[in-house]
Amino acid sequence: MLRPFTPDDLDALHDYHRLPEVTRYLYHAPRNRAEVSVLLQGKIAASVLPAEGMALCLAAELAGTGQLVGDCTLFWLSQAHQQGEIGFVFHPAFQGRGLATEAAAALLRLGFEGLGLHRIIGRCDGRNRGVRHGHGAQRHAP
Repeated sequence: MLRPFTPDDLDALHDYHRLPEVTRYLYHAPRNRAEVSVLLQGKIAASVLPAEGMALCLAAELAGTGQLVGDCTLFWLSQAHQQGEIGFVFHPAFQGRGLATEAAAALLRLGFEGLGLHRIIGRCDGRNRGVRHGHGAQRHAP
């Protein structure tokens, strides 16, 4: 389940953003608690997607328990070209359960149906062998 971030998410978010195996293929090093606190404030502020060039950040939680297990982002890249990008990071203890697939499907729905996007991409580092490589998802205009 995806939901907006709250200040109560700090401990859970820090729990996996501090891990080298999580950040190995990202654009940053493991983060300390203070850095994750700043990151969380940005994620809380990005709970709506009002305009192109902005990002919507959502927390992924386990249904039933509400435990934060990942974070997901939908970037609105271009209104003129109807393009977006999705990304997600999950705690290693919860990988391999289909949670990222569920989250990606929800983000794609938001982008295609909510924003009327035509193309949504997702990128990953080619060295990340735990990720299936794709070319993005497309929806052709009616």
